[in-house]
Amino acid sequence: MTFSAPKSVSALWAVSSPYERARIEAAHTHAVAGTIERTERDVELVRTRTGGELRWQRAQRLVAAEFIHTSSRLTREQETGGVPDPQLHSHVVVLGAERKDGRYVAVDSRELFRAARANGAWYRAELAYNLQQLGLEIEGGTGRDRRYFEIRGVPESLSERWSARSADIDRAAWEFRTRYGRDPRAGELGSITVGTRGTKTHAAAVSVDATWSAVGEEYGLSREQTQGLYVERERTAQPTRDLARKLLADVTRDRSMVPERDLYARASELSPRDCHPSEARRAVGDLARGGELVALEGGMWTTRELREREQRTVELASTRAREHAAPVRHETLERAQAQTEREIGGRLTAEQREALQTITGEGGVSVLVGEAGTGKGVVLAAASDAWQREGYQVIGTAAAGATAERLAADARLERSFTTDGLIGKVERGSEKIDSKTVVVMDETGMADTRRLSRLAELTAQREGKLVLVGDSAQLSPIGAGGEAGRIMCESREQQDHEQYRGVDQGIE
Repeated sequence: MTFSAPKSVSALWAVSSPYERARIEAAHTHAVAGTIERTERDVELVRTRTGGELRWQRAQRLVAAEFIHTSSRLTREQETGGVPDPQLHSHVVVLGAERKDGRYVAVDSRELFRAARANGAWYRAELAYNLQQLGLEIEGGTGRDRRYFEIRGVPESLSERWSARSADIDRAAWEFRTRYGRDPRAGELGSITVGTRGTKTHAAAVSVDATWSAVGEEYGLSREQTQGLYVERERTAQPTRDLARKLLADVTRDRSMVPERDLYARASELSPRDCHPSEARRAVGDLARGGELVALEGGMWTTRELREREQRTVELASTRAREHAAPVRHETLERAQAQTEREIGGRLTAEQREALQTITGEGGVSVLVGEAGTGKGVVLAAASDAWQREGYQVIGTAAAGATAERLAADARLERSFTTDGLIGKVERGSEKIDSKTVVVMDETGMADTRRLSRLAELTAQREGKLVLVGDSAQLSPIGAGGEAGRIMCESREQQDHEQYRGVDQGIE
């Protein structure tokens, strides 16, 4: 397990006096120790077999060795007379665990990989808390997915100057994308990362302290200036209340359900500047007891607000099931179908014809589900032709702009917008939806509940017809806990694959 401090912490450590360095190192080592305690308490690392059945349990304690490093691995460029970048980090080798019966056994390392995000979040949250006790001011919500923090007052340009490895990896990944037209996969990214390393040979002795101090002064952070970063501050009176508010707004921002371990990880990621990660853990429990967080099947969670919104959307669709919204006459549908068949040079399949009749028939909300390559575009083109022959305007929409453009081309629509764009236009009055309007939403499974709910409300209020199109392979659930939601429950094998992509517990 690797616990790496944010770059601004390492930068401050590098230009500080021996006394301040020792204080920063103590904050780091206490955060690592706290994360090991969290692992012992929360992660089921011990695998046992009872009556032929495998079971997992928590360890009484871990046997582990910590190795603290204060500089990064040399890059290939730094090998030739260069100086390594400062990087305060610890490698923790987990050797075994004590079982409840007192025996020492091997750990199930897969559980450590699954706990990587939660452990990294706890470490950073506790490190941020410890640094604040020293008088440093923390800026949370930085880095990838807003999971990290930095020390306020450390120049960002200095942190970037001392991120040579990260810059090399980003450059190599960009070259890969340029050459192959896609992002590198997990194994490929690992090879790219290894390829940026220098060799582990002995380099000539150099005074890194003098070099680091000179670089710090060049970027506006001298040893004397670091003293101004330590200021005694009062803590917020209700830190967990602020955290709870942020967590409820954030946890279902991008998806309608989160696994329990990600819920706790996100609470820790949001806690810098607010509270210790143990208080963040209690805040999750308080929200669950108060009904603001709702437990679902399979260890998944959602929020009460989102769950209630989903239920209202389902009820709304149900009440519109018998509406005669945008009806199409039989002869009009036949002409549109015939025109489409002439264009494709063949007949629609029986399943396509049934789908065409269904989405142009009864119901204020219709749903078209089909896997990729099954001809949904042909069905939509015929339906769009039929609606337009009857005098309806057909508006396309999708969460992604590229999908909206493709929908417009496939279904021969005059207008197609992103879902955010369409909702905004309708609310401002620059786009009209009425009883002579059909809204077709493609890749509905990619839309979050709030967008889908709002679109359903707008079309219902204006008596328009809403057609939802998608397939079960798309990534986001329409509802938290419904059939579409269960598609998202990852298998254990998939979880393994995701966690093995990057096993560092603290490094960005």
